[in-house]
Amino acid sequence: VEFINTVSARGMPPHVLKLKVGMPVVLVQTLVGKYRRGTRCLIRRMTPVTLELATYVGDVEETFVVPRISFTSTDEFPFTLRRRQFPVLPAFAVTSNQG
Repeated sequence: VEFINTVSARGMPPHVLKLKVGMPVVLVQTLVGKYRRGTRCLIRRMTPVTLELATYVGDVEETFVVPRISFTSTDEFPFTLRRRQFPVLPAFAVTSNQG
């Protein structure tokens, strides 16, 4: 079990996420609507099953709720890896390539 907790697949958050209110995060999965993979957000409120995130478009703050999502990876390992986690990663140092 300890080995499986250390394994991380592409596009899947780690086994343990240490999050705090006010922390910058980036989405690792596209959600319904305009919130796409790579969107930078700030955590506004946390509950055990949801995160309230805020993103900024110009000077306007938009808030939305993100539930925990089940992630499944079958292509990288000889076994099926499933995790139920928030689809975010900490984003303290994010680079942006604007082409």
